[in-house]
Amino acid sequence: PDLSFQKLLGYLFAPIFSLLGAPTWAEAMRAGGMFGTKIVLNEFVSFIDLGQAKELSAKTVAIVTFALCGFANFGSLGIMIGGLGTMCPERRTEIAELGLRSILAGTLATCLTAAMAGPTGLLPFQHRFPERFFDVGIAEQHEVTAAAGMAMGGLKPVVCVYSTFFSRAFDQANLDVGLHGLPVVMVLDRAGITGDDGPSHHGVLDMALALSIPGVTVFAPSSSDEVAVMLREALSLTSPSVIRFPKTLPQPFDGQCGSGRAARRLATGDGSLCVIAIGKMSPTAFSALEELSDVAPHITLWDARVIPGSDDLIDDALRHNQIVTIEDGVRHGGAGEFILDQIRRRANETGRAMPTAQVLGVPREYPQHHAPDLLLAEIGLDRGGIADSLRRAVMHQPSAIATLPIAPRPHYF
Repeated sequence: PDLSFQKLLGYLFAPIFSLLGAPTWAEAMRAGGMFGTKIVLNEFVSFIDLGQAKELSAKTVAIVTFALCGFANFGSLGIMIGGLGTMCPERRTEIAELGLRSILAGTLATCLTAAMAGPTGLLPFQHRFPERFFDVGIAEQHEVTAAAGMAMGGLKPVVCVYSTFFSRAFDQANLDVGLHGLPVVMVLDRAGITGDDGPSHHGVLDMALALSIPGVTVFAPSSSDEVAVMLREALSLTSPSVIRFPKTLPQPFDGQCGSGRAARRLATGDGSLCVIAIGKMSPTAFSALEELSDVAPHITLWDARVIPGSDDLIDDALRHNQIVTIEDGVRHGGAGEFILDQIRRRANETGRAMPTAQVLGVPREYPQHHAPDLLLAEIGLDRGGIADSLRRAVMHQPSAIATLPIAPRPHYF
């Protein structure tokens, strides 16, 4: 008998396709052979074979199309959507809509971590998709370069790492990912002041580092509900992105959630002061307005959500007399200064005067080991400190200078 390699694979996988609904054993054998070819070679060879298999029923073609696709990359998803659309032309619109959703979900092809699968929340993903999960050990540089290679191969890698350890892989993020404009999503946990994890674990450099890489989009969720929204948006990009969030994210503080890359206006003032809050500083600033009942009507508050800032945020800020940005990262070269540069360039383009501006953030010091809320209070980034800074801005009073006890350091001489 003619016993080819594909027929052997057909015998191996035919029972699976029979259970999936192939109407005859012969079709299950044929489908099993194609699926085996995908595993041994790749799905494109199998799709060529499928295109020549005129004897298969429409049901088996649909089953094999999904099996071969496997959400491996955009190419195979396109083949799947196109094939099903041809089979069911009256439902082409519905298939295209579902296909777009599948792309957003299915392109989460690989997740990488550097010995932090548990703390970064990847254990469920590892259990569900072991073939898509890679723990590279304590080697963030290798993690990012491996993700760059995967992106070049058509995948959508998601790199999960502590914010403070992102600095280890900056060279790779810059030259392996950024220089080539690769769609790698870098998810940075424990961003901002982390406190109880020690002086070495404060994630205050991430936005300054990421925004210095051309083409990188930084997502800063202000609530837990924003994370999933931003991950979907980041996966839809064809360029590098960073999603950074603190160890504990608050629940939605105003019952709302943003969409896409648009900023969100939380309060509208009379044009005196525009406040642009970033990440977890947005709910804190929103809460601070409750202490400012006398001056609150003068304050417009934005949740930036994404940096670079959206056009509506930039244009609205330019219509105010003063601007204050608030972030839980370093204020030197951070998100606030980046957004102010956007506003300054828009002012130059339109011939308008640049409003006076102030950046609230973490000073150029090593914060000590302390409870996060207490450390934020020491540098004026808690509710009371922000309320005081905004009141002073509205009243045109000098800003208070917060002092930060630096982390203790050993003395060697």
